[in-house]
Amino acid sequence: MRLYDKCSGDISLAGAFASYYWAKNKPKDVPSFPVLRAFGRAIRYNLGSLAFGSLIIAVIKIIRVILDYLDKKLATTKSDVLKVILTAFKCCFWCMEVFFKFLTKNAFIMMAIYGKNFFTSAKDSFLLLVRNCVRAAVVNQVAGILLFLGKALITLGMGSYFVADLFFDVYEMAVDTTFICFLEDSEQNDGSPEKPFYMSKNLQNILDKKNMK
Repeated sequence: MRLYDKCSGDISLAGAFASYYWAKNKPKDVPSFPVLRAFGRAIRYNLGSLAFGSLIIAVIKIIRVILDYLDKKLATTKSDVLKVILTAFKCCFWCMEVFFKFLTKNAFIMMAIYGKNFFTSAKDSFLLLVRNCVRAAVVNQVAGILLFLGKALITLGMGSYFVADLFFDVYEMAVDTTFICFLEDSEQNDGSPEKPFYMSKNLQNILDKKNMK
């Protein structure tokens, strides 16, 4: 349930940030109460996809807990083969959890933008990032470093990493959603009068892009 709540929170935040990005005249065209509206859309149209995405992560987590339990039970065994096999399984499922968390998060962002089902959203977001793998790698590294430094500074000031982590989860979702929207915007539009960019003026200046009049 806690994992499902986090996923519904993620898609609500993604929907709010996406509604701002795709508003043509900012902030006039941004709908009122964007988070509540995004949450309502998610519950109405994507409830099953939310549950399925949460279930995938939950199943992998359960398997990892079982493997940790077996690892403790086999700690005194003399069979090196069993230890190697168990370690390999633990490594594989750790990688699977990291990958599916990444895939699910981006799928939820695409669901918030287009309202499609989980599988279609996961495929579209994955292919979008593959086509822009260099940009994705750079943004993930830079954003990761900045968010970590921000958490560290807040921890020093407030003495609580947990509070800082919760606080910066919102910023992390904002960065990820804006990046996905930017990639979609860049692929669909070219700045011409017929296909203007939806990104804000500030973002256009940062990325050296502009709409032609």
